[in-house]
Amino acid sequence: MLMVNINDARIASYEDKGQKFEIMVDPDMALEISQGNKDLANNMSKLMATDEVYKNAKSGDLVSEKVLQEHFGTTDLVKIVEVILKRGHLDLTTEQKRKLAEMKRKEVIAYIVRNSTNPVTKAPHTYTRVESSLETAKIQIDTQRPIDQQIERIIEKLTEILPMEFKTVIFKATIPIQFAGKVNSIINKYEIQDRKWESTAFIFSAKVPAGEKDAFMNTISGLTKGQAQFDIQ
Repeated sequence: MLMVNINDARIASYEDKGQKFEIMVDPDMALEISQGNKDLANNMSKLMATDEVYKNAKSGDLVSEKVLQEHFGTTDLVKIVEVILKRGHLDLTTEQKRKLAEMKRKEVIAYIVRNSTNPVTKAPHTYTRVESSLETAKIQIDTQRPIDQQIERIIEKLTEILPMEFKTVIFKATIPIQFAGKVNSIINKYEIQDRKWESTAFIFSAKVPAGEKDAFMNTISGLTKGQAQFDIQ
């Protein structure tokens, strides 16, 4: 059962080989789903204002099942809507645009802080320094494209005013066995290259972004009461 009022709906559109496809959706739910925060299949009734795919939603001109099959390889509405939301354009409200822009900006800053260092001092850049540099450089962030599709362009522009070096550090850590459980539970967010359990120690090697080097060591040292041994390779 469709629950979205047509008067509150916005248009999500997608173009493939010159053919346009449009659906009428709840803008908040569409944004949640497109950002991966909500499951599509279980929220169709909260997403769709109609169960149709249009050439032009405003005129009500529908796309035929034959055309849907040709472009999407299916006539399954859930699969078609998924493609439109992931690859297409969502007509956002003004408030949504503001919130999404802020979220994307924070995502970019967090990525740079985590993965880069100052090539002169070798210290991580602070959140405030990166934020200020983004504003100075007047870098535009596309709110409807994933950050991984933009970050190379953003970094290239940002390095004109903020020197950055992107490296990873490989740690070999030896943990007294009594702290092994705590440490093992928090290291999986890193790329673990080796993990070995011995009678008196837990030994692992992890690839850590350069910007997180100090935070990584401080966290492990705190969990082991300063008894962890590190070998930077």
